Amino acid sequence: MLPIEVFLAVMYFTFGVSGWSPEASPAPLSCLLWTLLSLGLFGAASEAATFLLRRWREAGAWQVDDGRAVREQAGFYLRILLFACFIIQMEWFGWPGMAGAALGTGNWRSLEALIGLLPFLAMLILLWHAFYAIEDAATRGRWSRMGYVGFRTRYNFYVLIPWLALMAAMDLCGNYLPGDWQSWFSGGGWGEAVLSIASLIAAGAIFPPILLRLWRCRPLPDGQLKERLCGLQAKAGVRFSGFYVWRIGGGILNAAALGLLPRFRYLLISESLLDRLTEDEICGVVGHELGHLRHRHLLFYLIFIFGFAAAASYMHYAEVFGGRLESALGICLLFAIYLRFGFGYVSRRFERQADLFGLELLGRAEPLVASLEKIAIITGSPRQKPCWHHASIAVRVSFLRAAEDDPRLGSQHHAEVARLKLGMTAIACGIFWFAAFGEGADRMRQDTPAAYSRTDWINHWRGLEALLPGDPEPANRLRKLLAEVKE
Repeated sequence: MLPIEVFLAVMYFTFGVSGWSPEASPAPLSCLLWTLLSLGLFGAASEAATFLLRRWREAGAWQVDDGRAVREQAGFYLRILLFACFIIQMEWFGWPGMAGAALGTGNWRSLEALIGLLPFLAMLILLWHAFYAIEDAATRGRWSRMGYVGFRTRYNFYVLIPWLALMAAMDLCGNYLPGDWQSWFSGGGWGEAVLSIASLIAAGAIFPPILLRLWRCRPLPDGQLKERLCGLQAKAGVRFSGFYVWRIGGGILNAAALGLLPRFRYLLISESLLDRLTEDEICGVVGHELGHLRHRHLLFYLIFIFGFAAAASYMHYAEVFGGRLESALGICLLFAIYLRFGFGYVSRRFERQADLFGLELLGRAEPLVASLEKIAIITGSPRQKPCWHHASIAVRVSFLRAAEDDPRLGSQHHAEVARLKLGMTAIACGIFWFAAFGEGADRMRQDTPAAYSRTDWINHWRGLEALLPGDPEPANRLRKLLAEVKE
């Protein structure tokens, strides 16, 4: 599950939100009232839209086959409205800086980030609360409204944990390290790059245990099925900490591989998948997930993200799109395109390679083919319907049967993916080299990053000085920053 909305909000906040200025934003009370009003208006719009769609369905105008397409289209337009409200809250109301100044977050930008995203997260929850009414009857039967909102929350907000951890690490470096080290880590360029890479590695290594708890997973019980799966694991030559029952709820049929390091690597199987599929079909699904681990797809997904992060940082600091707001919006648009087409292309190749690994591991295509066909029947998903990050079930089944008859197809695809991995790694390293050593390094070492940082902090301390006129610390901090700028 890719929480694209949260990804985009994090991207915008990272590159677009600056400190609060009392001259450019409403007064704190007005800011709070306007932000709450925008939340109420968005919630009302979401409830009204879903009410009209529900009435349309009850009137018979909404055919069963059209239900998913209608929900997707309605969700698309409501999400556009959500982001418009979010940008207004950030730009015109000055919410994050004002709230941070009012609550005294000081130099802790991670706390300001968490507070700043609260309206966005609240709007997402309001959207899910409204959307429950137009979900299909099977979904509403499996979940209560609050259970549905809780499910969406757990499987979307997890992205915030590594991002906030990175910002907290930068805060610690900026607040407690000696002077030169502070500017190195918090002023852009190499320092932020080192912290970003370290955070990506840490996220891939130790983030999975956090997800196990967040997603309420439990070890797969001992028995015949576990013995068969452990035998497949040994045959595949893949090390990980074990098989876990994924208590995802809602009758969702899914499985997933998590983690980079064997000690913090897990294979999850949803409860509904265990209940609805036969042992042979479960082995087919697990063979596919073992393929992801065997071919290190998770590592290359991280390289894929790292490449865009490095490019986005350069574009931001070099002002490729212009000012702060234009830069943030341009990077968000590029990220959406990059995710939709770049990640989609890579993901479809990796999924096919994982299918091939399952075929090679089990020696026949039938277990995985049977599981795919059964999942399509249970979920009501058309076999021919394409997916931007998976091929359609019909295409996957056709390729598996063809590869079973002609093993050369599998060898050709493995060679294609090997070239893809090499190209991804070379491009990511090239982007990093350009930003760190080439022409990009000269642009990033100019006054732009420092000017952004100083401007943000000057606005922040001005806002805090206006809110706390009797406190000497904001005035002292502001005096010091202004002296640095003058020098």
